[in-house]
Amino acid sequence: MSDDLMKRSHKRNALFGALLVLGMFSGVARAADVTVDCTGATGGAFTSISAALETLDRQGPNTIFLLPGQCVEPVRIIDRERLTIDASPLGNAWAVSPDGSPPIVISGSHGISLIQMGATGGNFNGILINRHSEVSILGMTIQNNGGNGVVVRGGSTVLFGDNNISLNGANGVNVVENSVGTFTGSAPGENGMLAEHNGENGLRCSYGATCFLLGFVTAQNNGVAGLSVSNGARVQVNSNDGANIFQGNTFAGIAVARNSTAFIVGAQRTFVQNNPGMGIDVEGNASLVLLDTTVSNNQQAGLSAVRLSLAEFGGNNIFADNGTANLSCDSTSLFSGDLAGIGTISCKRIERANGPPRHGRIDE
Repeated sequence: MSDDLMKRSHKRNALFGALLVLGMFSGVARAADVTVDCTGATGGAFTSISAALETLDRQGPNTIFLLPGQCVEPVRIIDRERLTIDASPLGNAWAVSPDGSPPIVISGSHGISLIQMGATGGNFNGILINRHSEVSILGMTIQNNGGNGVVVRGGSTVLFGDNNISLNGANGVNVVENSVGTFTGSAPGENGMLAEHNGENGLRCSYGATCFLLGFVTAQNNGVAGLSVSNGARVQVNSNDGANIFQGNTFAGIAVARNSTAFIVGAQRTFVQNNPGMGIDVEGNASLVLLDTTVSNNQQAGLSAVRLSLAEFGGNNIFADNGTANLSCDSTSLFSGDLAGIGTISCKRIERANGPPRHGRIDE
């Protein structure tokens, strides 16, 4: 495990109401700030996160300050409101699965923040979030889980900021079942939002989910795609607050498939580069709108559209030095929009109202 947990502090504060109502019931714990040191070295501190949770009421706001060390326990945050587990500024505090189950499960909970801690050792998921939960995952390191680093499902909403999500057996993050995932970084590369060396996709948005990538997101060296969008999902990649980078991924930098849509735009550009496979793959009745993007030095096509798919080019795109072609499509798919300056196009279906003659012909 790495001890280089991201150093970004964030606290969620909210009004703690209904004190009079709670006071009517005996034995109900009031909101509190508590400290956990799983090494047992700090006098007066709890020695497990679970033990600390048992003393806190479910409404909050409550904060658990987590000191460095390994907490070998299943952390279960169920039906809770306004809870923060904060390992800043030291970091290097880990939730470690004792039995292969997910180290952290958050279910039916809202206003939950996990800050600068780690999650590792799950046979499948590192963190499971479900049942319409609302969670912020900030500055965390989530790695060495057998399947997904994080699964977001059941209509949940999660903000990911400045995390290192790496070395997981399947997807770094898997957002599904009409959930919403927002990914953002505050600096480039390992100091921003990083998903790397995961067995399948760095970031996956699927089965009706919606995802937003809002700058300084890097997805690199993953086993399938840096970003996978599939099964009716919708994704917006925006670089106004910082460049996004998808590189070194085996199948494609970005893959959009099976009735999904992706929109890529932004002043500081998105870079899809140096992938052993394609730069961008669009297939299976999928659609892509592309602006402000550099696609270069991918070993196969820069952008491939097949099986009833559409790619619309909005301008300010750069395609260069891609292997088989900069743009490629089959006879069922279509390119449209501003293709100015893009050479090496292998496609018979190009819709352009003005400009130079079409490449090849359009098959009806």
